[in-house]
Amino acid sequence: MSPRTTASTSLNLLRKRCDEVDFQLGKQVHVRSSPRPSALLASAILCRSLKRSDRLFLFSVCPLLESVDTVNNLRDTYKNYSLIFLGVDLEGKKRIKKGPGYPLFIGGEFDSDKAARHSIGDNRTMLAATYALADTKLDIVGYETALAAMGTLLGEDPDSTGIKANKELLDQAIDEKALEEKQGLRLVGANRLGLTNLLLQSTRPFLQGVSGDQKACSDILDDADIPTTKYNQPLRALTTKEIQRLNNVLISKVPAIIPYLEPEYMAPHEKDTSPLQSTSDICALLETSWGLREFGTAFSVLLGDRGASLRGLLDSHTKHREETVSAIIGLQDSLEEETLPDRVTLRVSDRVLTDVGRIVFDLGLVDEKTPQIALSNDSNTEIVWRDDGIQIGEVLRRLKSTSTEIVTTSLRSIRLPKLPDEDLVDVMKTVIGED
Repeated sequence: MSPRTTASTSLNLLRKRCDEVDFQLGKQVHVRSSPRPSALLASAILCRSLKRSDRLFLFSVCPLLESVDTVNNLRDTYKNYSLIFLGVDLEGKKRIKKGPGYPLFIGGEFDSDKAARHSIGDNRTMLAATYALADTKLDIVGYETALAAMGTLLGEDPDSTGIKANKELLDQAIDEKALEEKQGLRLVGANRLGLTNLLLQSTRPFLQGVSGDQKACSDILDDADIPTTKYNQPLRALTTKEIQRLNNVLISKVPAIIPYLEPEYMAPHEKDTSPLQSTSDICALLETSWGLREFGTAFSVLLGDRGASLRGLLDSHTKHREETVSAIIGLQDSLEEETLPDRVTLRVSDRVLTDVGRIVFDLGLVDEKTPQIALSNDSNTEIVWRDDGIQIGEVLRRLKSTSTEIVTTSLRSIRLPKLPDEDLVDVMKTVIGED
């Protein structure tokens, strides 16, 4: 069985595991990633290394929870490929077929000890494990080291940053000058969006009383004595004193922004216009792409496409932020009580349901005793739960017996076709483990 990751798990231990695991890395590799941001990023790092090592790769995004039967069928279909799963949980204790071409699992959780024997790391060390595999079996460069290090900071698990391998990877990226730490404002697009749009379109976090309000944004910049000539310039155009004044004004008007004033890790090799320059931008890119189901475009950008894929992604995510802000403001304007009920119908597109659900919890628009909320439009329903320990893998296992088609949209949300109220209530009970 793969050793359980502990706080003392090191990069060298993961490298040793790469040598121990029974897996043949052939000339053709099928990489299958779950929608997890860390898995998609790890897959891009692996595929970049495969390409540099003159190997052909096939990439696809698969459900976060797979069955042993699916794995066995894939082995039959792709007999000439080495099969690697990243961030995929394997359901059931049924045996994976013996024989050549046994798959490798990086990250993920397993019901079977036999499957775990063919795994490296877990979901908390997926980036470090992928880096170790590429470093041991392939070829890896500083760019991938930076991506892997930033991936350990995505925040999927609060305990992951304390694991030795992740800390070693971050330290290595800094020592190699592939990453640098900078003080600033950890809002998405801080180094590429004009200041007004940065505040106006902010959804991570949603700035209560500021996001979506042009006058409020201008007032903040004015109170901070920011020259009007810099209103449409990015944060990097400000002097240190101007940034300090802006931060002070933001803290006084939106105290929730305080956690976003911590130092940010930046990739100096990326252009200022790149959404891969900072940890915050990468996190937003991957999480938003999951909700929008734009895996292919995001993966192309991670592989290095800075042309059509990047432009399309930036346009899509800008539209998404604008629609999300509009939906939240509309929801607040129509609020009849202090908090929302646990089932709400909105006149919005599917595109925004995931982030609207996240934001209503962030803003306290849901009663603190309510563990989840169902947001519906004319065709679909998004169930979003609090970030309080409910694991997406457990939710999917509990819902496995339902006949309803379910897709994941984040680590704390699922989307399903709109159901009658009584059926929706049953699904919501199952999500949180109630009988």
